[in-house]
Amino acid sequence: MRGGAARRFFAAPLINPPERLKAGLQAYRETLPVGAKGDTALAFSVHVTTSRAQARQDTEAGLLRFLREAAERLRPVGQADIKSFEAFRQVLARIERVRYEDVESEMAVYGDPDYCVERVQALRREYGMDEFICYFNQGGIMDHAMVRQSMTRFAREVMPHCR
Repeated sequence: MRGGAARRFFAAPLINPPERLKAGLQAYRETLPVGAKGDTALAFSVHVTTSRAQARQDTEAGLLRFLREAAERLRPVGQADIKSFEAFRQVLARIERVRYEDVESEMAVYGDPDYCVERVQALRREYGMDEFICYFNQGGIMDHAMVRQSMTRFAREVMPHCR
């Protein structure tokens, strides 16, 4: 805990559409004591490489696999269609509509180091997050050496410019 505030994690914009996520973050911040800093974290898929085109080539298959697997796991079991599943149905419908371009624009930091610095800074301004959580191999099928290289680039060429 920092500043007496409890750690609060908000799912990435894929699960909570950006406007709903921003409203949730604002509501949370309003519960904090005056002058207290929030301790909010957001999770994003990250891949730092030579270009946005290369990032797409490296990440698209794993990312789409992850989304399809997530959608399958959210499906209610059996034929029952209970109102309590409405929130799950909304998330499921959103996941099933998602394309690579949607992920890249809403919940990812993919590209060369300079672009990634700009993107992280823009996301921090947009969401006012205190912590930035990175998923470097969403979908789990990327080559280990490629993931390690992306993580190293992020640590050396992006993080120092995003504090």
